Amino acid sequence: MKYAHLSEDKQRSQTVMAHLSNTATLAADFAAQFNADEYGYAAGLIHDIGKYADRFQKRLNGGGAYEHSSAGAFELYKQNKNAAIILAYCIAGHHTGLPDCGGNQDISGEATFMGKINRRRQQACDYGEYKNDIDIDKNIPQKLPDLKAPCRDSFALSFFTRMIYSSLVDADFLDTEAFMNDADIRHSTGGPVDKLSDKLDTYLRKFENPSNEINRVRNDILNSCISRANDEIGMFRLTVPTGGGKTLSSAAFAMRHAVVHGMRRIIYVIPYISIIRQTVDVFSHVFGTENVLAHYSTVEYNDDSLETMDSKRLAAENWDAPIVVTTNVQFFESLYGSKSSKCRRIHNIANSVIILDEAQMLPRAFLKPCIRALTELCVNYRCSTVLCTATQPALDGFIPNDIRIRELYSDTQFLFDFFKRVTYRNIGKQSDETILSMLSQSEQVLCIVNSRAGAKKYFGELPSEDRYHLSTYMYPKHIASTLQTIKEQLKQNQTCRVISTSLIEAGVDISFKQVYREIAGVDSIIQAGGRCNREKQNDASESFVNVFESDRKLYGILSSAMLFTKRIIEKYGDFTSPEAIKYYFDLLYKSVGEKDELDANDIIKMLSGKNLAYDFRSADQAFNIIDSPTKQVFIPVDEESGAIAARLRAGERSRQLMQKTGGYSVSLYENQFDNLKSAGALEYWDYDKNLAILRDMSMYSEETGIDVPEHGTGIFA
Repeated sequence: MKYAHLSEDKQRSQTVMAHLSNTATLAADFAAQFNADEYGYAAGLIHDIGKYADRFQKRLNGGGAYEHSSAGAFELYKQNKNAAIILAYCIAGHHTGLPDCGGNQDISGEATFMGKINRRRQQACDYGEYKNDIDIDKNIPQKLPDLKAPCRDSFALSFFTRMIYSSLVDADFLDTEAFMNDADIRHSTGGPVDKLSDKLDTYLRKFENPSNEINRVRNDILNSCISRANDEIGMFRLTVPTGGGKTLSSAAFAMRHAVVHGMRRIIYVIPYISIIRQTVDVFSHVFGTENVLAHYSTVEYNDDSLETMDSKRLAAENWDAPIVVTTNVQFFESLYGSKSSKCRRIHNIANSVIILDEAQMLPRAFLKPCIRALTELCVNYRCSTVLCTATQPALDGFIPNDIRIRELYSDTQFLFDFFKRVTYRNIGKQSDETILSMLSQSEQVLCIVNSRAGAKKYFGELPSEDRYHLSTYMYPKHIASTLQTIKEQLKQNQTCRVISTSLIEAGVDISFKQVYREIAGVDSIIQAGGRCNREKQNDASESFVNVFESDRKLYGILSSAMLFTKRIIEKYGDFTSPEAIKYYFDLLYKSVGEKDELDANDIIKMLSGKNLAYDFRSADQAFNIIDSPTKQVFIPVDEESGAIAARLRAGERSRQLMQKTGGYSVSLYENQFDNLKSAGALEYWDYDKNLAILRDMSMYSEETGIDVPEHGTGIFA
């Protein structure tokens, strides 16, 4: 008898065939969501045939290392069929990640697909006993997947390979986890989507009789979205100005649409970690905390209650929940990942409604790969996507002509006219002294600047009373508490002058009498306008968003955005009109020169190779939305963070602990971090986690956060 796993106490065992059968059944169920159950079953059935080798059996009892994953890959490779090669990629990487293809000349030590094949080719087949249980030839699918036009090319096959890989590794993890825990297979947290729709119906009754005109229009938007739920699966737009209730309306469409089409979950994708908690709170209130999974880099799970919260931490590994709220970074880097930890969840994106909040925030350097992934999901994986924003980017040119993007509320011009709550004024180039003088004369004012350095400078020169600072030099919990204080000041009609970076622009429910915005992209300026006169308490002619230019230099995308905004201001009287916005994005998305600025790292090329020659690992390394390397500084400021710091100092290492550090950590550029380290301000240097503890607490201000030398572009929010 050959075994796949032994329990830690060596008292229980799982045979190889039992593990292969269980994994095959699970993987087939997962892949059935995109009509590829035979691929999922084959991957699960063959993935661990290397464990039939005597050397692996000895390893289970303390013997030397043995690479079992290349065995199944090699047997499939020998079949010389495209379907078998797709499966071979998945099996070769089911522990170490999807590899680059490499070439026939790769030596056996190479970490490429062909390196693994060549390494196995040089070894005797010591796992042949698998043939008593499994006929590989009979289990290989006889044809390539039935992919639909216009997504029926080499890239589409690489995307399909990753989805099968996801189905395999999640099934493998779940079956192994169940055996090791001597438990049943873990299933979805939360309830079915149709039951959540009932919760939504109950919540929406409060909006049936709007009390004023603005609520009536919000209700019209909501009802328009709900009325489109029967539309066929595909791509949608919701273009609604700030204050129009995009979050609830898009969620209502998604929930009803999911019920109509038998879809499994809603995935809400947000650009900023700083605003994700607000959305999670709204959804938790409507649908129940147990049905909402938040997944982002600083989320914390309370492992004290294993029956409820621990299941959420586990669900975050594979997004097995009815409502998932995550970030652009988590979503798209998972779709282009190669490691099992990233890819494990993506099969659960199939048969879902995806809402992209603030769709204009899709990263420009990766715009084409992002749009191609969304197109794949809609065409071949039964997903609907909602591009949700007040300033729709001009994406039509990047989506195949036969895919129509449908607007969920058709009269966008009416909405822009109705929700016009502010007057945008270009006040040109101004000295810092002039801007500070204007701010000092205002009782309730928000000033948004492009850099953390600029925010700190302006804050330091404002009158000291009733001033507030917001930037990511502050740890997330510090930002949240400061925002709460600001809201209380505004609610009580107290003096409140705020200097912030762009982190306040999206999703923060806050309203000032007037706003100053350092020149940036038109979309950012409009987002800033969403923090002014939010409920139309005052006439638009009395509520100003003042756009100014400072002497500070901008770099990269911010520099281009500013130049294009200047051209828009020169061309249009109302530079925030829908026509101006479209022209702005047309300029911003126009590729210049030989290099494609919208696929800056050639991601699509890496995954479009001939004869299934794909560079999965290289694409993963190149698809890095946050392109400036950063390191984390943990700030031990109170009892909770002090306890976390003590555990770190004691050498504790766990995923749960690292998640807890997120709420008290600040991201710094590498040489800012190194300067603090050289000055002796840091302790506990963890090279693996890029994390240190701030030793010198005089370097952290209760007003402005961490005090570090400036570096690089300074465009961190």
